[in-house]
Amino acid sequence: MQDDRQLLRGYVADGSEAAFGELVARYVNLVYSAALRRTGGDAHLAQEVAQLVFTDLARKARSLPANVVLAGWLHRATRYAAAQLLRAERRRAAREQEALTMNALAPEPTADWEQIRPLLDQALDELGSNDRDALILRFFEQRSLAEVGVALGSNEDAARKRVARALEKLRGIFTKRGVTLTGAAIAGAVSANAVQAVPLGLAAKISAAALLAGTTLTTTTAVVMTTLQKTIIGATLAVAAAGAIYEARQAATARAEVQALKQAQAPLAQQIQRLTRHRDEATNLVAGLQEEVERLNRNTAELLRLRGQMSSLRRELADTKRKMGLSDAQSSDLATRWVIGETKWNPHWEDLGLSSPDAAVQTYWCAIANTNAQRIKQCMCFDRVTNCILVSDIFAKREARANQGWYQGRWAARLAAVTQGSPCRAQLQIDWMAVGRPDRLPFDPANPPKWITDRTETVEVMRNGAEEDWKVVGDEHRIMLTLDDEDSEAVAKMLIQMPPEQLEQVKSLIPDRTLRVFKELKAKSVK
Repeated sequence: MQDDRQLLRGYVADGSEAAFGELVARYVNLVYSAALRRTGGDAHLAQEVAQLVFTDLARKARSLPANVVLAGWLHRATRYAAAQLLRAERRRAAREQEALTMNALAPEPTADWEQIRPLLDQALDELGSNDRDALILRFFEQRSLAEVGVALGSNEDAARKRVARALEKLRGIFTKRGVTLTGAAIAGAVSANAVQAVPLGLAAKISAAALLAGTTLTTTTAVVMTTLQKTIIGATLAVAAAGAIYEARQAATARAEVQALKQAQAPLAQQIQRLTRHRDEATNLVAGLQEEVERLNRNTAELLRLRGQMSSLRRELADTKRKMGLSDAQSSDLATRWVIGETKWNPHWEDLGLSSPDAAVQTYWCAIANTNAQRIKQCMCFDRVTNCILVSDIFAKREARANQGWYQGRWAARLAAVTQGSPCRAQLQIDWMAVGRPDRLPFDPANPPKWITDRTETVEVMRNGAEEDWKVVGDEHRIMLTLDDEDSEAVAKMLIQMPPEQLEQVKSLIPDRTLRVFKELKAKSVK
């Protein structure tokens, strides 16, 4: 299939009537439809405009540039021809009948089309030639983007961008004139309604008249039509009329198919509207939830800040009580530094001293995490009823080695409860959560995750008097864990320092080897 430029060259070089007739058949719908809009729907005037346009084409074919976009040139020529004819007297009676005949074949216009139809051609006039050519080729001629690219001397991707930009400019022009539609709506309305079928035989009449006028204007002498020429033109008109009838039937069939497609698309359009509403509702819901999450995060940060302030106030209260000589028995709140329900992260263990039960527990953990055996001895004891048994150096070192990994791991601790059995004895219930596991999120003290208890521990603390330090009570049976002679000697030395009544209470727990070392050392001390 030859393109427009090849057909133009054939007509200019050889005077090919077939080439010119092909151009007329190819663009007569476009020209006629533009003329019909410019003449206010007057079919008769539109036909005259179409004849003038193709007459101009036959006359000016030799002077057209080689890279001309014929569809755009014809659209501009239609504007000039229609402007000339609209100044002439309108023969209304005959043309109204023809307009009614054409309207009977026209498809049912849509609301969008009725809005843009009176403004379409004026809006196209305001566009640049490249944008106007791109829109006419794409939506009036129904050409693919690849074909538009070839016609414009570019590629498919460039044609797509050109058409999109031109359509957006056209939408902006309509908006300025009070018609607010989307680009997709404009494209659909123009594609479905912009180009309409001409009355039967008009293409043949235009082709013959244009050829005749072109031949007359390009020769220097008048040529008298011979009988042979009349016969040829009559045959051409007959063939063109048959083609026009076929085209009209094809157009009617196409309109019926378009109408059927529109009816089929109506339920889909309603479903799209429902989905769009649901999407908008979901978007609003998500936005509301995000605002709620941000508010909760702000509240959590404020709560943590207040907790920190409360802990500071509790420490100040404890210091004030000590200065005033108040004992713990006078206060029902033993956890002066660690508030019940508060979470602490183990990398932040501190040596808080031994002035309160919770401070003693945290100091004990800090000493183990840092393998400070001397500090472990100071904050730990073994208990028999109401008396403390001293902790040996060897046991303290072994306690530091055995538990260092636990208290240096990624754990968070929460104080669940504090129970005071007497002014000198208390129990702390500690909940532990592992935050270093692969399936857990990193622990952020400023924004802790949801608490998950992995382990619960009850820690017992005691002191020998109201003014004494609190100490963590160890497991008595662990005093038997003498693994070598050095341990036996250390435990034996500790036993020598015990009062006789305490020694009698723990003798049953001491291994034979340790007792043997104890007796040897005691005998040496007597000598």
